Amino acid sequence: MIAVALANPESGCTNSITTASGTKVKPGPYCSWDLIFEDNFNTLDFETWEHENTLSGGGNWEFQWYQNNRSNSYCENGIFYIRPTLLADERGEAFLSSGILNIHGGEPADQCTNPANWGCERTGNPTNIINPIKSARIDAGSGFWNRGNFGNIAPGTENPWIHGTRMAPFDQEFYIIMNLAVGGTNGYFPDVPPASNANRGKPWLNNSPTAARDFWTDRNSWLPTWRMSDNRGRDSSLQIDYVRVWAL
Repeated sequence: MIAVALANPESGCTNSITTASGTKVKPGPYCSWDLIFEDNFNTLDFETWEHENTLSGGGNWEFQWYQNNRSNSYCENGIFYIRPTLLADERGEAFLSSGILNIHGGEPADQCTNPANWGCERTGNPTNIINPIKSARIDAGSGFWNRGNFGNIAPGTENPWIHGTRMAPFDQEFYIIMNLAVGGTNGYFPDVPPASNANRGKPWLNNSPTAARDFWTDRNSWLPTWRMSDNRGRDSSLQIDYVRVWAL
């Protein structure tokens, strides 16, 4: 990636094109390679990180329920863990195919954050089960940093996200997201050639109306590979040591 900046010989500072907003970042303007944000996860700072609470499947019809619960997201010894757990362990196996899960919530921290794709309430039935995995997704709130007018400052530079999502333009505000997702039917795990886990084939098809059920029914093939009982669940967790952001 190429960035163009101007040198200020009097101060020894190379002026950065990076801008940042929010109360948790160092105020600008910046010199190139200034550290503008850092979290070493000695504690989980709820003023910096916002939890999602939704069954919407991340826009990809994934199989997890993102929630704000310390069984799924917590800090320990300077490491931030996002740990998957099983809804059936909490509510029982029958709940997945016959229960009603309403997460509209009362307290602000428990309110549903995304109603898309029945994200705030699900009713399980034998063919369309409730999301069987509990996990977490956090983000840095309403905007984090902005490269600013990249195309004009470095004309002709290829955009490495040209085939990405609508978040790709460099003149838009970005923010950090960290999550542990499971499954999905958007093609990230392809049917052809089939995705595999520990030499076992993917237990669902992306065009199947019962993808989540098929995934859960075949759990004896994939659940042992998660090692959820090893090391108090740490071995099955996404582990983040720190997050640091530098100016370009």
